[in-house]
Amino acid sequence: MKIMDSAQKSRAVRLIKAECANYCGGECILADTACFQAHSYSLLCVPFQNYVLPLDMELQADIFGAGERKICAICKKPIWAKSNRQKYCDECRTHVRRQKERDRQRHNYATRQQGVKPLHLDRQNLL
Repeated sequence: MKIMDSAQKSRAVRLIKAECANYCGGECILADTACFQAHSYSLLCVPFQNYVLPLDMELQADIFGAGERKICAICKKPIWAKSNRQKYCDECRTHVRRQKERDRQRHNYATRQQGVKPLHLDRQNLL
């Protein structure tokens, strides 16, 4: 059974209050009592583990220790890497992808304007 520290518990309580469909005014609709996950440091509620906790991947990785903690190459914010190739946080990844796409398109446009044939057409002439 996983035990949360006080910072993890406070983040979990905020997540429960904001996202849990079974939470209503401090009460758990399923258990028909007070929400025991909001008052406990251990992970007791299965719907919380399966449906609410995955919404905050950083908290989930912090509790379960999954993934590798890295630093974003752009904004230097700590991130939980989902793979060994991940270099950017979610916000920076979108900006970097768009910038690389712009650069690639500019290069292709400039190459076409100069009249240089793409590489795959040159290969056909060599055969």
